[in-house]
Amino acid sequence: MQERIKSRFTAAGFCAVGFLSKQDARFGPWYESWLKQGYQGEMSYLERNLILRQDPASIEPWGKSFICLAFPYFTQAPPGWEINRPLSRYAWGKDYHRELKKRVKPV
Repeated sequence: MQERIKSRFTAAGFCAVGFLSKQDARFGPWYESWLKQGYQGEMSYLERNLILRQDPASIEPWGKSFICLAFPYFTQAPPGWEINRPLSRYAWGKDYHRELKKRVKPV
């Protein structure tokens, strides 16, 4: 079954497909400590849904494992980037969350 899943996601353009057990997907208590130390910087959205972030399996308790996907996300640098580099590469193009959802949906 895993090989069938891998081949479908690979055909959809994902460069890596892996599987993670429900237990191994838990972040545990270190994530809350990481937040308290301010490592999230200005990304306050990382503080929302703490329980889901610590234990993603709580979204669907009946689930047994997670499918983990990797997708190459390369966009052209915006004009003037060489002079002023305030943005991370993932922020140059379209919202990658939307792009990934488009790719996952038909699979």
